[in-house]
Amino acid sequence: MMEGLILQGLNSTMGKVAVGMLLLLGSWLLVGKKQLDANKLTKVEATVKSKPYQPGMDSSVQKNLVLIPVEENSKLLVVENFALKAIGADSLIRSLQTGDKITVWLDDVNAGHFANRGGGGRVQISLLSKTNTYIIDDAGYNRALGNNGQMGWWVIALGLSMVPYYFISRPRIHPGWVFTIIVAAMLTWLIWGNG
Repeated sequence: MMEGLILQGLNSTMGKVAVGMLLLLGSWLLVGKKQLDANKLTKVEATVKSKPYQPGMDSSVQKNLVLIPVEENSKLLVVENFALKAIGADSLIRSLQTGDKITVWLDDVNAGHFANRGGGGRVQISLLSKTNTYIIDDAGYNRALGNNGQMGWWVIALGLSMVPYYFISRPRIHPGWVFTIIVAAMLTWLIWGNG
């Protein structure tokens, strides 16, 4: 009784452990979701030296990179990945012009790089405002971060999809097909919905 489907090459105990691990991992991803707290970041004033740009547009890796040259110590501000997802590269580039006074929020490491008087260097920013109006705010950043945290639901769905096979000895749909369909849906969501 309750033998379920015996997967080739795995015994029932191994399968239950694997499903249990998927469920625990999914739960950990949901519960351990981080949030950005603007109060824990360093606020810095800067002046845009030239219009923001995307280097190497021919490379798909560089499409998610926007650089903002600033006058202070000839630094290049790099917009962090989730911050860029919150606003979009084109919208960010259109919103800044040469000479604009901006405020950026940095973590401790990047605040140290920004303060370094040695010319050049890239400094990663999380939030951005111009004339007291947010261009990238913490709510938008956390929304983009939360979309990434939805991965926990996909991992839980993957684990739960295997649970019925512990009770069904002759399933109509093979577990490999169910697993493949959920993984394909997850990859589609990652590429189209979150990219």
